[in-house]
Amino acid sequence: MAGAIVDFVVGKLKEQAFQEVIFQWKIKDEVDKISARLANMKGYIEDSSGKGKQDTKVAESWVTQLRDTTLEVEDLVEEFMLDSKLVELNTPPFNFCEVKSLFANVQSLVERVKIQFCFHQQLKAMDEKLLALETEKSKYGIKLKTNDEGRNELLMGSGSGYMVGIDAVGIKDQVEDIAQLIQKRREQMLVITVWGAGGCGKTTLAKQVYERVKNGGNIKYFCWVDVNHSSDIEFVLRATINGLYTSVGTKMPSELEKADSKSLEHHIRDYLMEKRYVVFFDDVWDNELLSQINLPVHKESAIIITSRDKDIAKGSFIPATPQFVEVKPLDSNIACDLFCKYAFPPPAKPEGNWPNEEVKKWGEALVKRCSGLPVAILAMAGLMSTKGDYLKNWKEAVESLEYYSAESEESGSLKCVNRALLLSYNELPTHLKSCFLYCAMFPKTKSIHVKELIRMCIAEGFIAEHGGRALEVIAKDYLLQLNNRSLIQIVPTESIYVRRDDDEIKMHDLFRDVAGEVIRREMFSEIKLSGMHNTKVEWNQRRSLIILKEREGKVTLEKVPQMKKLRTLIIDGGGIIVNSLPQMLQNMKLLRVLALGWLPGVEELPNEVGDLIHLRYLSLNGNYKMRHLPDSLGRLHNLQTLDLRRTSVSSLPKCVSQLMQLRHLFGHYNLQLPDIVFTSSQLQTLSGMVINTIQARELVNLTQLTELDIIFTEGEECWRAICDSVNKMTNLCSLLIRYKYNRFIKGDGMVWEFGNFSPPLYLEKLALFYFQKLVKFTSTLSYLRSIYIEQCDVDGDFFNSLEKLPSLVCLYIHSYSEEQLLCSDGSFPKLKKLEIKCEKLTNWEIGKGALKCVESVSMISCTRLEMVPEGLRELEYLKELHLFHPSQQLAQRICVKGSDRWKIRHIPRVAIHHDNSKAVWSQFKTMIDDGVLQLINKVQV
Repeated sequence: MAGAIVDFVVGKLKEQAFQEVIFQWKIKDEVDKISARLANMKGYIEDSSGKGKQDTKVAESWVTQLRDTTLEVEDLVEEFMLDSKLVELNTPPFNFCEVKSLFANVQSLVERVKIQFCFHQQLKAMDEKLLALETEKSKYGIKLKTNDEGRNELLMGSGSGYMVGIDAVGIKDQVEDIAQLIQKRREQMLVITVWGAGGCGKTTLAKQVYERVKNGGNIKYFCWVDVNHSSDIEFVLRATINGLYTSVGTKMPSELEKADSKSLEHHIRDYLMEKRYVVFFDDVWDNELLSQINLPVHKESAIIITSRDKDIAKGSFIPATPQFVEVKPLDSNIACDLFCKYAFPPPAKPEGNWPNEEVKKWGEALVKRCSGLPVAILAMAGLMSTKGDYLKNWKEAVESLEYYSAESEESGSLKCVNRALLLSYNELPTHLKSCFLYCAMFPKTKSIHVKELIRMCIAEGFIAEHGGRALEVIAKDYLLQLNNRSLIQIVPTESIYVRRDDDEIKMHDLFRDVAGEVIRREMFSEIKLSGMHNTKVEWNQRRSLIILKEREGKVTLEKVPQMKKLRTLIIDGGGIIVNSLPQMLQNMKLLRVLALGWLPGVEELPNEVGDLIHLRYLSLNGNYKMRHLPDSLGRLHNLQTLDLRRTSVSSLPKCVSQLMQLRHLFGHYNLQLPDIVFTSSQLQTLSGMVINTIQARELVNLTQLTELDIIFTEGEECWRAICDSVNKMTNLCSLLIRYKYNRFIKGDGMVWEFGNFSPPLYLEKLALFYFQKLVKFTSTLSYLRSIYIEQCDVDGDFFNSLEKLPSLVCLYIHSYSEEQLLCSDGSFPKLKKLEIKCEKLTNWEIGKGALKCVESVSMISCTRLEMVPEGLRELEYLKELHLFHPSQQLAQRICVKGSDRWKIRHIPRVAIHHDNSKAVWSQFKTMIDDGVLQLINKVQV
C-alpha cells in the first residue's frame, strides 16, 4: 500500500495545475527534487515485505516511515494549493483609484510571500526526511526489485475472467439432497444448519438451494436474508418481511419501515400463519438473534441457516426438526483440478492441467496452503494466471506464503486461510490496491454500485489518465481486473429503469476480513457502523465512513483539530447529529469526497462549502429537507460530481456554470437550471433536470454526454430542439425524456412525430413519459437493451417496430392502446423481461420462435383478455407469468380444470394479482390450487 501512496503523491506533484502554481511562485526546482526522490525510493518498496529475508521487521518499519513522510508531503502540497487558491479568490481586482483595493492587493502580496516562504521551509524539511530514509535503506538490505525478463510481473490485463457464473465444486449432491428434503411433503417443520469453515462454500450451496426453491413453483413464500454478522433483530425481521412480500410480487407496507421489533414480530407471524414458506438466513454469528425470531410453525415449511457454528440454531425454533449439513474443504485432487482450470485457462492449456512437472510441484504447494477452501483456491489461481510458467514467479509465491504463515504463527493476526488471500492483495499492482480497499470500506449491508464507486475513486485520485481514455472507462477496467482476480464480484443486473445504476459490487466475507486488516494496519479509513460497541469518531484516518441508524441512539459530530487531514467524509444515517456544520467544514478544507446522506434537520448547505477547493465529489442524496445551495458553490472549480437526488432543491444557482470540471450532475426530477449556457465540456451525466428551449439547443455542446435524463414543458419547439441535439450525441448510452404537461387543460399534450428524431447509434436505454402518441424510429437501434414507456399511447405499428431490435432485453409499455397484440414469428430474439399494461387488449398471439429467451412476462390491467396465447407453451425459459386484474374468464381457463391449463403448466410461477374486493377474492380463491397458480391480493398480502 505504501507504493500506491507514493505513486499517488508523485502523480499529484506532476499535476498541471500544481506545476503552473509552483512555476509562478519560483519553487519548481525544490518540488521536482522531492518528486524525483520519491519516484526513486518507490522502486525499493516492493521488496520491503522481506518474503523470508532477515531484518524484515526493520524493513517494514522503514516502509511505514516512508509512507507517513509521503502523506506529510501530500498534506503540504494540498495545504499550499488551498492557501494559494484562497488568496487568489479573496483578492479583488486591482484598481489604482481605490485605496481599499490598493490596500487589499498589498495585503495579498504579503500573504503570498508568507505562504511561499513557509512552503519553501517545509519542503526543505521534507527533503531532509526523505534523504535520511534514502541513506538508511542500505541498512535493511532492501534492493530494487526487478524481473529477470526486465518487465513487470503483474501486467494490466483482463485476467482469467472466472468469477461470474462459476460452477459450484464438490457440493452438487448436497444441493440436490437439501432441495428434495425441502420440496417433499412431511409432518414436521425443518431447520437446516449449513455449517463449515469460512470460504468453504456454505453460501454458494445455500444460494443454489434457494434458486431451486424460487424456480420450483411449489413454494410461494420464500426469502433470502443476508444477516452479515448482524445482531440487529429489527434489521433481520424487516429484511425477512420485505423478502417474503417480494416473493409474491408485492411491496412491504410502508408503516413497517419504522416499526419496532415487537410490531415486526407480530406482523410476520400473522402474515405467515398457515402458509408454507422457506426462509434462508445467511452468515449468522449470534445465536441469541435466532432465538428472537419467532416464525409460525408449519409442518411443510423450512428454515435454512448458514454459519461457521454448527450449534448456532441450538435452542431456537424449538418445534422444528434440526438437520445439519457440513460443507467440508475440497480434497487435494479436486482442489488441484479447480486451481488448474482457472490458473491455466484456455487457450493456454485447453486440457486444464499442469504445464510441466516443476510448475506442478510449486502449484501443489500453493494449493495445499489454501486448506481446500474454494475462495482461497480461486484467488490464488487468479493471481498465478498472470505469472505464466516462469518458475521463479511460482517459487517466490510459495516463499511468500511461508513468510505469511510464519507471521501468523508468531502474531496470530492472520488466520491460516488468509495467507493466500493476503498474498493476492499484496501482489496487486499499486493502482489496484487503493480501489480494492475502497470497495472493502463499505459494509456488506450497504449496496454499492459500480458507477457510484467509479465516481468516488476518480474523485479520490486513484484513477490515472492513460492514452486519452475517459477516466470512467479506465476505472471500470480497474474494477474488471479486481473482478477477474476474484477479489470482488461485479453482479450485472438488467433494469428497465433508466435512472438506476445497475451493476453492483459484492465481496466475499474472507476478502472483506483481509481488507479490514489492511485498512486498520495502513490507517486507510475509519469506519463506524450500526451495531458497533464504540461509535465515537476518532478522526485519526484520512477517510471516515459513518453509517448509523436512528433507533440506535444519537452520535454527535463536533469540530475537532484532527479533522484537518480528512480527505473523505461519508455519513449515512438518521442517528447522526451534525453540530456546527459550517465550523466543521472550515476545519476540513482538504476534503475530496463529501457525502452527507439522510441527516435530520439539514435544510441548507452552508457558505463555507465554497472553501473546499479540493472537493471533487459532493453528494447530498437523501436530505429531503434541503432546499437551498449557496452561491459559494461556484468556487469549487475541481468539482466533478454533484448529486442532489432525494433532496428538495428545486433550482441551481447561476454559479454552476463556473464548474468547468463537472462530469456528473444529478437532480431530483424537477431541478430547474438557471438561464445559462452549458459550459462544462466534461459533463457526462445530466439527470433529473427541467430544461427550456434555449437550453435544449445548447445540449448539443455536451459532446461527452453518456446519460441524459430531462423534463421539458415548452411544447413542440423545445421538443424539436431536443431532437436536433440528441441526434448529434454520439456517446449517449442512456436517454430519458419526460414531457411535463398540464393534465387539467384539455388537449394539452402532443403527438410525437419521429420525423427528425434519430436516436444515437450506441443508445442502450430509452425511457419516454407523457407523450400522446408514438410512431416509428427513423434509425435502427442495434445496441438498445431497455425500453421504458409510460403514459404514452403505443399502437400495434410502434410495437411491431420494436420486435426486431437485436439486443433488446427489457421492455415496459404503459399503456398499449389496441385490442390485438401480435408477437410475430422470430420477434424479440433476446428479450428476457416483458411488462405491458393492456386495458383494451382482447386477443394476444405469440408466433413461432418469438420471445424465445423471455424469462418474465407481466400483463397489467388485462381485464378484457379472455385467454392466454398457445405460444406460451413454447417459451421454455419462461419462469414467471404475472396477470394483474385478469377477467374471470381468463382465470377460469387457466385454473386446475380449465381449458388453457396446458398452456401454463410448464411455468414454475404463475401469479394472479387482484384488488381488495372480497367478492373477487372469493371467486378467484375457489379456482386456484396449490400446484401452479398463486393468488395475490395487493392489499391483504
